[in-house]
Amino acid sequence: MATPGGVDPTPSPPEDFPTWHDRGEAAVVPVVLPTGGDSDRSRSSLDGGSMSGSGSGLLSAMRRTTSGNTVPRRPSGLLRKSSSHIRLRTHPTIARSPTARLRHAVFRGNLPEDGSRLVLMNNVVGNRKGDYCSNELRTTKYTWLNLIPKALFEQFRRIANFYFLFVAIISYIPNVSPTNPAANVVPLLVVVGFGFARDVYEDLQRRRLDSRTNLARFVILKRTAAGTGAPFAAAASSNDVLSTGSSAAVAAAMDMDVSSGHSPALGGKPLSKDDAAALERGHLPPDAHASVASKKIAVGDVVWIQKGETFPADMVLLVSSAEGGVAFVSTANLDGESNLKRHVVAASASHLRGGEDLRHVAGGCHAQAPAAAFHSFRGSLAVGNGDPAPLDAANLLLRGSVLRNTDWIYGLVVYTGPESKIALNMRNPPSKMGPIEVKLNWIVGFLFVFLALVVIITAVVSGTLQGVKSDGQWYMGSKRLVSGVRTTFIGLGTFLVLFSTWIPISLFVTLEFVRVIQASFMQSDLLMTTRGHPIAAKATNLNEMLGNIEHVLSDKTGTLTENEMNYVACSAGNRIIDIRGEAAAMDNAVANGDEHARSLVVAMALCHAVVPEPVADEPPPTKDSSVSKRKMLSGFSKDVTSEGASSVSDVESPLSPAGPEPPSGADRVVEYQGQSPDEVALVTSARSFGVELLERSLDMLTVREFGTVKQYTMLGELEFDSDRKRMSMLLRDPEGNVKVICKGADTVMLPLLAPSTLPSDENHAALQEHIDVFAKEGLRTLVFAEKVLSPDEYEAWARQFAAARNSLEDRDSLVEAAAALVETNMTLIACTAVEDRLGTDVPETIAFLRAAGVRLWVLTGDKRETAENIGYSSNLLDTDMTVIHLKADSPEEIQNALQEAIQVYVKKGEGEEGSATPGGGMLQRARTRLRRGRGSKEVELGIIIDGATLGHALETHAELLMELSDACKTVICCRVTPLQKALVVRMVRELRKANTLAIGDGGNDVSMIQEAHVGVGIYGKEGSQAARASDYAISEFRHLQRLLTIHGRYSYVRTAGVIALSLYKNASFTLTQFLFQIWCFWSGTTFNDQWMVSTFNVLITAWTPLFFGTFERDLSEETLRNHPEVYLSYRKNRLFNFWTVAEYVLGYGLWHALCVYFGLYLSIGYLGAPYANGQGGGFYFIGLANTFTIILVTFAKMTLMSHIINWFVIFGLVFGISTFFWLMPLLTSPIVGEYPLEGLVLQLFSSSAYWLTAVVVIAACFLLDFSVLVIRQLVYPTLVSRLQQQEKREERKNGGTRLWPPCP
Repeated sequence: MATPGGVDPTPSPPEDFPTWHDRGEAAVVPVVLPTGGDSDRSRSSLDGGSMSGSGSGLLSAMRRTTSGNTVPRRPSGLLRKSSSHIRLRTHPTIARSPTARLRHAVFRGNLPEDGSRLVLMNNVVGNRKGDYCSNELRTTKYTWLNLIPKALFEQFRRIANFYFLFVAIISYIPNVSPTNPAANVVPLLVVVGFGFARDVYEDLQRRRLDSRTNLARFVILKRTAAGTGAPFAAAASSNDVLSTGSSAAVAAAMDMDVSSGHSPALGGKPLSKDDAAALERGHLPPDAHASVASKKIAVGDVVWIQKGETFPADMVLLVSSAEGGVAFVSTANLDGESNLKRHVVAASASHLRGGEDLRHVAGGCHAQAPAAAFHSFRGSLAVGNGDPAPLDAANLLLRGSVLRNTDWIYGLVVYTGPESKIALNMRNPPSKMGPIEVKLNWIVGFLFVFLALVVIITAVVSGTLQGVKSDGQWYMGSKRLVSGVRTTFIGLGTFLVLFSTWIPISLFVTLEFVRVIQASFMQSDLLMTTRGHPIAAKATNLNEMLGNIEHVLSDKTGTLTENEMNYVACSAGNRIIDIRGEAAAMDNAVANGDEHARSLVVAMALCHAVVPEPVADEPPPTKDSSVSKRKMLSGFSKDVTSEGASSVSDVESPLSPAGPEPPSGADRVVEYQGQSPDEVALVTSARSFGVELLERSLDMLTVREFGTVKQYTMLGELEFDSDRKRMSMLLRDPEGNVKVICKGADTVMLPLLAPSTLPSDENHAALQEHIDVFAKEGLRTLVFAEKVLSPDEYEAWARQFAAARNSLEDRDSLVEAAAALVETNMTLIACTAVEDRLGTDVPETIAFLRAAGVRLWVLTGDKRETAENIGYSSNLLDTDMTVIHLKADSPEEIQNALQEAIQVYVKKGEGEEGSATPGGGMLQRARTRLRRGRGSKEVELGIIIDGATLGHALETHAELLMELSDACKTVICCRVTPLQKALVVRMVRELRKANTLAIGDGGNDVSMIQEAHVGVGIYGKEGSQAARASDYAISEFRHLQRLLTIHGRYSYVRTAGVIALSLYKNASFTLTQFLFQIWCFWSGTTFNDQWMVSTFNVLITAWTPLFFGTFERDLSEETLRNHPEVYLSYRKNRLFNFWTVAEYVLGYGLWHALCVYFGLYLSIGYLGAPYANGQGGGFYFIGLANTFTIILVTFAKMTLMSHIINWFVIFGLVFGISTFFWLMPLLTSPIVGEYPLEGLVLQLFSSSAYWLTAVVVIAACFLLDFSVLVIRQLVYPTLVSRLQQQEKREERKNGGTRLWPPCP
């Protein structure tokens, strides 16, 4: 059957090609495909000596035989390549039945590889033997069976929780624990219970989303036990698996046992009214269809999908409503690419037109084993009595992608559930730990070691004293311990339990709360919400690291620039036509008959991979089942990686039930969809200049060319890739001429032009000058050229190219060589210039970050000139900066260049103007201006290095490159690959141990984002793959300033303060227990009440550190914005390191413990009774006084550290102190039975001696604190302290107290 373009979709192969029935070497089908690593996405073929394009360039009739590249089942890592060539040995074959031909189509006569599958169309019994997995996807961590053991394992993996579990167990050993075991168990249950409840809650949320996904309903052809329609071939042998329609014959042929059971729910449930109406509008029989839940979809089902719906499984395309068997699919949910992909129906199914045909035909698909690679698939499809046709990635519809621009399709399910490609790509994002978290682990380990030493020392002292003094302990009776050794061993457990509060059990829970609250502040910050996207904080454990970034490594296109391309100028006919200066310049040139301008506009409208999509393509959805289906599918969320790890979900996509038909053809209004914003900009501009792209079908381009509608037959498409740096379209125009239209980078296009195109050196120089002018303005340039082929030339080339594509040996190089044959001796059309504007406030943001001491790296694929000019316009470079250009062709050259640059600019400090590198000028001075001021010279350096030179440097001289970059403010790497981006990040991380942040917006930035300490993704024009793979996602580059200098810095100050306060309060409390052992014969007696010890951490003092971590701000936002250098103040973790821990634990903690213990001992225990009537308080009285005094001192310390006193902080203080009072009735009740405490609170607070002592003790405690504060403020003032004093002076000057907002 002929297509509208007049091309038969199922032509016979040329005579000189072997057929499927040939014997001997593996048969091949003639195929023409675009070049490049992802060639599986596109196809081309011959039609009796002519080529026709499809989807990505070629007809659906011819498919390349499935062999060649294989991809590992799982991604192989960040910087590894995963594809390799496999040669298949072939065998002579006998005359093949349909099944044999089906297998041969996939494996070329070889035995099938492990895991391959033969899927029978709509045949339930026949597919049972495959034992395929369910389509249900589960992202939950727990099941009802493993919930308790696995959740507890997750909790006790944390060393702190395991430590407290160990202490709780020891406390149950008789005669060992000095406290009630319950006093140790309750805090552990609180902490572990919170973590357990959080994990279970999060898992229940995942389960709820899984249910929404798995219960979404889809329409399938009604299932039958024995398959549908006629046999494949009536003459096939009885043991042919596809030769009969009966379940018994199918089972026998496939060696199945069908007597053991049957598949339930063959027919599914009735259709909803909306689905039935949609089928009727598509002239499809509703009674032949049924509705099933997504999790019930099985391998072999034929699923009907309408426009806007998400595919529930991996399916082979069988039927499409679009002409030519093409379907347009959005894969943005999978790979982040926003362009529409074209998928095509296999040649063997091209005669099918809908559900009625599918009901009366048998078929099957032989598919490779499930594999993770999105763009790799091999298999073959046989329908009815026809020969099998090979399948590749263009025939496979992936789960999670969305049908677009196509009314409906039918697909044969081949992979379900965990075997679908999206599921095989699922993995958790790389685990990252911030520097505070890493250092905290070390510090906690150090505290464990310190505690162990203290426990051992006190146990040894206890045992030694017991051995010496045991004779005098006659009054102990049966409890007398005579053996010092036994006392030592018992003391190990006793003192471990007694000093267990040395490690704050509440710290880790408090940190989790604080980080979640900090993330909520970021996400609710309206100043960081644009384009409808608030910031997404997905790695809260890295919050504080945002305040200590030293290197920012950024992509350019879409990150620094808006990735909104606009055509602005061209070089046509040796003159520049610039529409920025004169808006109508191009229109006038076209109207005046300028042949160069008119040819350029036509080429812009024809040479591309852009798809026109009607503006009214998707009207507002109605309240039907498809809406709920979309919402349910949007619930499935899990991290996905492709070429690295990236987070992928079946994200909610707009749905459109079948409705009024939109205008078609030349009358409809369209918008253009394309992977490259450059192409979309050029096609859109061509429309404004008089040539409008109207439709793009399987093999036809329809354009309105200066008022006349014309159709161009697509004969082939040679896609762009990073090696070729160009793309070409082979078209047959309405007059029958075969044309090659090519566009690409000037570096590769100019050598391909015919000598007659540029008849003189002057013309060549003029063109090059125009290109240089565009590049200096930061514009992106493309050179267009064309060539007319004679019929003989075309047919000869087409046959050669088809042979190259079907070659089993060295296919890629043969294809590239064949493609280059038509891309020579071309005629120049023109050179276009496209502007990619800088993002909002990008120059100001970069200037601020530079002033904040952050070193900036830009890693881009653009040309050196473009990257340099963007650097100047964005404040990455300035005219006072010395810019060093590095360019080398070998490792030796780059070594010499780096060594000379280091000698000139780093070691000498100042470079001599005009210096150059001997032997070829590898080191060039683009601008040499030294900034002078106030009698001193300061040289600011920048580096620009290209990808080839960078490759040599990374390979052998990375240390030299880092030594030079250490002296630079900015480094720009141009013409780099995604792999090089990740390697640069790794170089900075490993060689300088510096905190790095990588930011980008495209899929090519994922490896860089995941390699950095902190990865920031931007919701970009190219999709959201980078945002999904990142730790934080923002909508514009300018938000990075606020993210780092406001939220990041506050998070660091708060987190460091929470840790310091938590360690301090536990140290001061525990050290009083230690000091008491000196006066109790090192017996392990608890000084503080055992229940007060338990509640001190998890209840009494828990709220104040939490509110400190929530609201603390050492400086106002205004000050931070006006003084970017403040960001440097806490570099290298100055607020949290071993010295600060020693200051708070062994400084303030020990001093406060000494003051409290000896102050109370001297006043109450030694000098006299606490009451005027001479009555003494006793042991429990002084212990309670010690506990309450420590609580007062701790709260006073926290209050003095806080720069923010709001109602939340006041509530934490009041709650903590009041807890001391309302706990007493509970502790003295029969429930707890702590009767010695009964009445002590009243006695304590009625003692004037205690209150006098408490005032003196608290004053003595803070003598050290105020002394340190005075020394730091007056003797060693810091920038932060000076700015704090400045803020206070401004407050006094303004005559009031500044009202601090509750959060940033």
